[in-house]
Amino acid sequence: MEKNVRLSNVLVLAAQQASKDSGRTVKEQLEHWVTIGRLVEDNPDLTYKFIKNILKGQQEAAESKNLKPFKFNTF
Repeated sequence: MEKNVRLSNVLVLAAQQASKDSGRTVKEQLEHWVTIGRLVEDNPDLTYKFIKNILKGQQEAAESKNLKPFKFNTF
């Protein structure tokens, strides 16, 4: 469900610039920032870099066609 919200011009301009640097749309950039903010608040013991790497890994996994489930071998 999409909703319209009012955002400050400063935030929108920052998102526009960041979206150019990241290759995301402005909407995707704002959603990315919100996702990171939620994860940081929910997991204060994790570093930003760790959270960023988790999100990157999830994105790569979603885009990959060659992933196979991990099977733990018992000896």
